[in-house]
Amino acid sequence: MSVFKRTSFWFSLLMLAIPVSFVIMAISYPAKPQLFPLIIGIPTSLAGAIILASEKWPKLMKPFDVADFSAKLRKGADGNSGAEEVELTDKQKAGRIMAAMGWMASYITIVFFVGFNPANFLIPALYIRVHAKSSWLKTILMGVGTAVLMWAMFDLVMQAQMWKGIFFGEIMPQI
Repeated sequence: MSVFKRTSFWFSLLMLAIPVSFVIMAISYPAKPQLFPLIIGIPTSLAGAIILASEKWPKLMKPFDVADFSAKLRKGADGNSGAEEVELTDKQKAGRIMAAMGWMASYITIVFFVGFNPANFLIPALYIRVHAKSSWLKTILMGVGTAVLMWAMFDLVMQAQMWKGIFFGEIMPQI
């Protein structure tokens, strides 16, 4: 089937057009207001372009293939794409959702106590170590990379006051 006859192609094209239009509009803004649309729009546009290109060349998505939330489980010793896929049971699906909720709750808890910067290192590093079973070197590098990127984006570029956590002197605002 032609790529142009697939609904997913047209949906991906539409989803790419939105952040690209934000980036184009942001170019005409003054320097400070254009930061947020550019910081969000450029990476989103790049991801959208990869997704759109994967309609023609599906192997482009292979590095981004995450099975955590898939409705199917790959059965096969080597995990190749030719492996048999088996539908997950409701219990397995619920387990994966609960695990994701646990990671989110952990992130929120760590942010509350020690702030965003340590949480931006700890949670991605732990997730990569536990789920991807990566080496400690890759784990630390990914954690540091994530934390530095988030720090640069929010503290350095946007000069946003990030929550430092109650252990580092932040006071809970009244609700």
